[in-house]
Amino acid sequence: MEIIQLVGKYKYSTKWMCTNHPIYSFYAGLYVPLEIAVISYNRINSGQLTTKYMLSVLKTDRPEQILIVNLWLM
Repeated sequence: MEIIQLVGKYKYSTKWMCTNHPIYSFYAGLYVPLEIAVISYNRINSGQLTTKYMLSVLKTDRPEQILIVNLWLM
């Protein structure tokens, strides 16, 4: 897959990755902040996962890679 190759290309300069599909970070051997390891529609719709919360996690952990994949494109 092109996505895995692209993530792997920057693997050695990356410690943290933010993604809504943690399988990509798993294959690359990268850490995902636990607070946002599961980005689901249920968490968003229930208000558990807000933009403000996401920004606070991103500011704290500062992931070098962010990959958000649209579910309908897969």
